[in-house]
Amino acid sequence: MKPTILLLVLLIAFLQTHGTNYYLSDSGNDLLDGKTENTAWKTTSKLNSVMNSLQPGDSIFFKCNDTFKGQIFISKSGDSSNNIYFGSYGSGKKPVISGTTTITNWVQTKTNIWEATCADCGSKVTNFFINGLPQQIGRWPNASDPNKGYLSYESSSTDQIVDNQLTNTIDWTGAEAVVRRVRWVLGRLTIKSHMGTTLQFTSNSSFSNGFGYFIQNDPKTLDQHGEWYYNPNNKKFSLYSISDPNGMITTATKLDYLLRLNGVGYITIENLQFSGSGTITLDINNCNWLILKNNEFNYSGENGVRLNGSNNVLFESNLINHTNNNAVVQTGCKDFMMRNNLIKNTALIAGMGLGGDTDYTSVMLGGTNLMIENNSVDSSGYVGLRFSGDLITIKNNVISNFCITKDDGGGLYTWSQGTPINYSRKLIGNIVINAIGAPEGTGGNEIAAEGIYIDDRSANVDIIGNSVYQCGNNGIYIHNSSRINIHNNNIYNNGNQILLRHDNAAASFPITNCVIDSNAFVSRTANQLVASYETIDKNLSFPDLGAFDVNSYCRPMDDNQTIRTKYINGAQFNETITFESWQTNYHKDLHSNKSPIELEQYKVNGAISSNYFLNSDFESNISGWTTSSKYGNGRIVLANGEGNPGNALKASFISSSGTADGYMIVISNYFEMTQGRTYRLRFSARCSSSDVSIKMVPRKNGAANKVAAEKSFVLGTSYTDFETLIAPDLNEPFSTIQFEILEFRGNVWFDNMEIVEVDVEKTNPDDYILFEYNASNRNKNISIPDHFIDARGNPVSGNLVLKPYSSVILFKKLNTAIGFLSEAADLNVSLYPNPAKNQVTVKSKKEIIFISITDSSGRLIKSYGGSGESEFILSCPLHAGLYLVQVKTTDQTEYKKLIVRN
Repeated sequence: MKPTILLLVLLIAFLQTHGTNYYLSDSGNDLLDGKTENTAWKTTSKLNSVMNSLQPGDSIFFKCNDTFKGQIFISKSGDSSNNIYFGSYGSGKKPVISGTTTITNWVQTKTNIWEATCADCGSKVTNFFINGLPQQIGRWPNASDPNKGYLSYESSSTDQIVDNQLTNTIDWTGAEAVVRRVRWVLGRLTIKSHMGTTLQFTSNSSFSNGFGYFIQNDPKTLDQHGEWYYNPNNKKFSLYSISDPNGMITTATKLDYLLRLNGVGYITIENLQFSGSGTITLDINNCNWLILKNNEFNYSGENGVRLNGSNNVLFESNLINHTNNNAVVQTGCKDFMMRNNLIKNTALIAGMGLGGDTDYTSVMLGGTNLMIENNSVDSSGYVGLRFSGDLITIKNNVISNFCITKDDGGGLYTWSQGTPINYSRKLIGNIVINAIGAPEGTGGNEIAAEGIYIDDRSANVDIIGNSVYQCGNNGIYIHNSSRINIHNNNIYNNGNQILLRHDNAAASFPITNCVIDSNAFVSRTANQLVASYETIDKNLSFPDLGAFDVNSYCRPMDDNQTIRTKYINGAQFNETITFESWQTNYHKDLHSNKSPIELEQYKVNGAISSNYFLNSDFESNISGWTTSSKYGNGRIVLANGEGNPGNALKASFISSSGTADGYMIVISNYFEMTQGRTYRLRFSARCSSSDVSIKMVPRKNGAANKVAAEKSFVLGTSYTDFETLIAPDLNEPFSTIQFEILEFRGNVWFDNMEIVEVDVEKTNPDDYILFEYNASNRNKNISIPDHFIDARGNPVSGNLVLKPYSSVILFKKLNTAIGFLSEAADLNVSLYPNPAKNQVTVKSKKEIIFISITDSSGRLIKSYGGSGESEFILSCPLHAGLYLVQVKTTDQTEYKKLIVRN
């Protein structure tokens, strides 16, 4: 924010008004003058009637602990010397301005069904309360049912959906269907007619076949305690209650809005509570020089706070809680400061929000010269904080628990039409944690929830010093956007740490001129990618993409296949590659590093089943294995004498498809997988080309459904033994293992196939990786009890001071850890070369007493007794794979990982 504007805003905040004081109390009398506490007015209607007579410097005080039913229209301005002030007097709880009315005289009409008339209610009720708590509008199926109560529709047209499982047992004509049209839209559509499996609507829309829906706003949906329905024609409520509601306090929204300002300025509003609006709690249009401080906006039926075309506004230390749709919507404002606010519980009930693209959002900002700092945004149905415009600084905010009700959004999010090109937007020192995701109603179980999401056609965003943690999909997602500066961020434990993607959603907006440096991208588990870089038009090595360097790409559980690359360059490449391949093939991150430690993912105690593959060694045939290819040009054959050893299954393309997206899959026999059990997959494979990635996907036989997470492997021209664990997400009696192979990448040979159920001890990465963040404006002291190193391998110990809104990722330094170590690290034992082929040299600073070699399953391969030398050459022939070398010296034992490539 410009310094002059900021000083003026702060000056106004401390202006001492001097004018007439007016008081309101729920025990007051509107016939009195309102100028003393003893002659206070009673109603907001009285206040509105004298609003135009107020003068700059006047103050209106509401009595603490009192409740006032009604609306307030502020139609008079203060001036640059004296604001008009609205606040509280007395001690206790903030005074409440309420938009609800009480419902009484309930009559039971059926078992657990009660009815009551509300003469005060209008054409729409957006909230119904029992003893002050909002209740679920009646819906079928219930939100507590499987898949959060979403049914699925198989087909659709512009004004209808078809659910082949739907019957006409209940006629839903006149009810409302809440339809997951796409991941980010929950449309609310009135049902014009219901005929068998078809629901026809009164308006046209677009739909995504296979997505979900449910039905609400109909008395036939009531079957759980608290569910309600309001009929605007006869102004009657229907309530499902297992006890007599006459013994409860039942209220409903009556007034569309509670506080409205239009075309006024120099107003201060503080220390008030507004609760139970039907549409918008606070509505501000075309106003200037406002201070909104230390207020509460609770239980908004639709939106909480809306500001439009209003400049020089200070929005500070307010609480916005339990909003059905958007909590804060600010559009077209200039010189806006929003700080130290708490916004929580936004749009958590599906169907209670509105049906647009941007609905269910906690904070939506648009304008010029905006300062957004030190706010907490917790529990959002969709986006945590969305921004657009220019000269925007979003600094030191905590955004947590978002994309709960719908997804394909983020904690911090922006999107643009591409014109005009926005400038000077900064995201600095924010903490973004827990992108939940809402796969229910999307036809699958994949999560589309990002931490920081820079979406289509956006430009000129600096992402500096942020911490992004535990987001279901990507930590940082740059989508068809340019001139993005990503610097000094800690990105940890997300589905994928960073994704840059240029695709056909905005094909004419490639990712260019980005700077990605000095970041720590750390995956907690082997199922999480470190990075994914994708484009549809050029090779990823083209210089216009931007500068990548001095980053840490860390996946201690498996630091090999860590980066996914996807691009079209005559052929389509969609591979997961090693960090070294990323450096060599694409000329990026030349001064970056891998993980400073490596961890064993698991220890297998033993197999508890036989091999589920019916044909594993291919010594006589390839029966049990089949293939499918997108263009019918893939085949598998028995390759005599080409195995490891013996025969093998060979997969190849017999002709070129002439396209960039050709692929084939090699499919096993089907077998049963059970959720909660663990399976070990082992196989040997090689390719006719080097550095080729193939993908393993557990799928239902004959279907696209994934049974468990996919895994990529990088093949060389010699056989390599691979091993991974599979943990099914569901029970599937017809599971298969499918290997996806890209066209143009050469022939692939498979041998020694095995999948068994195993008893396994998995490594807990939290025992070795420390992530801490400081979500406060004070320094935080952290005691580091053991020897730790940072992502660059530098030692860290003792007391660590975390600055406000910062974080740290540390790794426990272990004797069993190898990989990247800083040049200053003090190594007692080293292996070289590593990877090795025929022999490896063990070198130690101390005398070697004993050496042993075990394979990845813990089986002892060879042991040697030392003779006091400090250097020893191992020439034991080993198959390609991963081994653990134990080296005992005169005063300690160290473990080193050895990679063998034949």
